[in-house]
Order: sequence, then structure tokens, then C-alpha cells
Amino acid sequence: MDKTQQSDTAVDSATVEMDGAFVIANLPSQGAWRTRAQEVVAAGGHALVDHVGGAVEAHDYWVRLGADQARALVGDAGRVVVVCPTVQDADVARATRLLRTAGHVVGSETTSPAEAVAAAAVGASFVIVRGLEAGGFVSEASVSVLLRATRAALDAAGFTAVQMVAWGGAGLDSTAALRLLGAAGVVLSDQLLLAEDAPTSASLRDRLAGFNPADTAQLGRRFGRRLRVYGQLGTRPPREMAKLEAGGDAPAFWREVGARIATNCVDPDLKSELLPLGQDAALAVPMAALGKTCDIVRAVHLQTLEILDGVQQRFALAPGEGISKVNGTALPVHQGPMAQTSDTPAFALAVAESGGMPWLALGNMPPHIAEQTIAQTKALLGDRPFGAGIIGLDANPHRDAHIEIMARLKPTFALVAAGTAEQALTVEAT
Repeated sequence: MDKTQQSDTAVDSATVEMDGAFVIANLPSQGAWRTRAQEVVAAGGHALVDHVGGAVEAHDYWVRLGADQARALVGDAGRVVVVCPTVQDADVARATRLLRTAGHVVGSETTSPAEAVAAAAVGASFVIVRGLEAGGFVSEASVSVLLRATRAALDAAGFTAVQMVAWGGAGLDSTAALRLLGAAGVVLSDQLLLAEDAPTSASLRDRLAGFNPADTAQLGRRFGRRLRVYGQLGTRPPREMAKLEAGGDAPAFWREVGARIATNCVDPDLKSELLPLGQDAALAVPMAALGKTCDIVRAVHLQTLEILDGVQQRFALAPGEGISKVNGTALPVHQGPMAQTSDTPAFALAVAESGGMPWLALGNMPPHIAEQTIAQTKALLGDRPFGAGIIGLDANPHRDAHIEIMARLKPTFALVAAGTAEQALTVEAT
């Protein structure tokens, strides 16, 4: 069987038509969502209307359902449906099979390469990879890492035509990077919560105005899943669930999670409910400055095109570009000094041979070891440049000795971490 054309559903494969639109706005089905959806499409995006846990209304936009809601669309063929795992039903592959057999174009939300392959095997046209930055059920890996791992797994399994969409980490500048990593599209969700026309309640807006990416909690890891929710210090529900997770069993834990998941994610009761919310919510404030939801979608789309065009015209990391002229290296890349990692001549040689600029990290090295390391690196690299970094704090007992050693052995570049301007000038003068 040619897996790029068929899956084991025995239904001809369907593909999602992006039509040049790669920004997907996940819109809660509250407030004037139909107007928002229409404006998003007019702005060059796709509208993904979120019906998870609620009734599914008739409309022509993309539909997001929980795996336990799949049967709601069995008799309504020809739609683009995104199926996501829920507390009650994590079997996205089973729901995908059902919806594909019913004649829908299906996208499956996945949190691992294995889940993506399983979804493709039962007819998913595209997978939405949920990186750890997103809210709800997420991966243990960042979206950039997950994209590459998922693409490799899909290709190895023969599903080369299955597209990927990134959920997590998408912003004005980062969307271009996700596209270059293989994403056919990106989902904006928590990033839109403070948009001018978002139906977000005043109380949640107040919380998000000062949101920090650390204001989330991850639940369920002990039981094999990872649910990211709002968890600012002092928020009672995630704290109570963490206690239950530590001392309870999986069925009891997930039953309680299911009972406490917010049914209205734009107006939750944070004193009693768990709000699925990702680190992406930190982008809601700068996004809100752009205006309405459609304005945000348009801005991300245009900014991404501009960045990608610039990359094609002149790639900043191409050989000979940028700081490579100062470095004397083939590539404009510095390898950061890392104590107990980049403190051997062999490591420096590997970086140099790859075209980068190697840096030794002297850290708290005894002076005789630091001197030996610099001398051996200099001998091994010959005329190739390298740098040495020292710690300028008083807590480093060897700081002055390190400065004296660098004055004598003269590595090409020097770095003083957490030091003073006077220290930098002293090192530079040597």
C-alpha cells in the first residue's frame, strides 16, 4: 500500500487545502464567534471554531472536537475537523478513523511522534503537534523539537504527504522559524485571549495582563500524560490536583480532573476550575496591541512572509555572513561557553572543524588546569580562532589567575561573565 495515498481505513486520503493561509485562529464558540471567524478568513487565515465539550453548530469553518465527540459529525460529511484528546477520551486515532470514514478531512492533535504515526495510519490528513508551550494536553518536548521528530517519524513510516501544524510557540517572529522547521501552519490560541474582540471575561483579562510563562502547572505526568493549566502561585485547583496526583491512583485522578476542567475557557472560575492555558498566553499582551483577532492573524501572516523572503534573499547564518568576518570562521556561529562541557581541546576542535567559533569555559578550573587547557587547545587548533570565558565574580577564587593566564597565552577572544567593565578592559588590554 502506498501510504502517501491511503491509510488502513480503506478510504481515499483527503488533503487539507491551506490555500496560502498558514495562520489558524482557534476561536472559542462564545460571543460573536461567527463574525470573528469571517474576519479571520478575510484576513488570510483559517478559523478553527472550538466546540470541545459543547454542542456543535452548523457552519463552514474548521471544527475542533474532543475525541469523545466524534460521533456528532458522522452524518455531516466534507468538513475539516480537528480532533483532540480529552480527559475522558485520549484515543484520537479511533476518533480520526471514525471521522475519516464519514468523509471528513481530519487533523489530529498529537503530543508525540508515535501518536502522529498512529493518526496518519487511520487517515489523518494532517497532525497538529502540541509542544510543551501550549495549554491542555502537551508534549514533553518544545514545539520546535517535536516538529522535527514528528516529521522524521512520519517519513520513516511512509506518510510523507501528511502535513504538520504547530501548536505552541507561534508569535510574530517565531512563526517563520516554525515554518522553516516544516510546519504547514501554526495555531494561535492563548495568544488571542486579549484581542480587542475576544470574549474573554474582565477577570481573566486582569490575570493575563501580568501573566508570566511560569504561571502554569503541569498535571498528570505521574500517569503518563501532561496537562498544562493555569497555575499562578496560590491558585488552588492545580495545587489540589497535584496533591491528589502524588497520593492517588490514575482513574481517580483523571475523574477529578475531568470534573474540574473549565467548561468556559474565556470565563472560568479559577477558584474551583482547571483552566487549560499555555505559556503562549505570555504573548497575549503584545498581540493585543495589534487590535482585533483578524488584525493579529494578518500581522503574523505578513511578518512571516517578510522574514521568509529575507531568509531567501540573504540567509543570516550562511557561510561568510555577519560576524564570521570578525571571527575568522566559515560560519557566523559562536558556540557558547559551557562549564564541564566546552572545556576540552577536543570539543573546541570539533566546533572549529564544523565552521563555528569554539569557546572554552574555564569556570572554577584550578589555574594549572586552565593553563594546560588553553595551551593544548591553541596547539590543536593551530591558526584557527577560539575564545576562553572566565567568571568575573568574587566567588571565583581563581579569577585573577585566569586573567593572568589569558594575558600570557592570548586566546583569540576572551569573555568575562558576570564581571565588571574594569575587568573587561584589563583582559582586552592584554
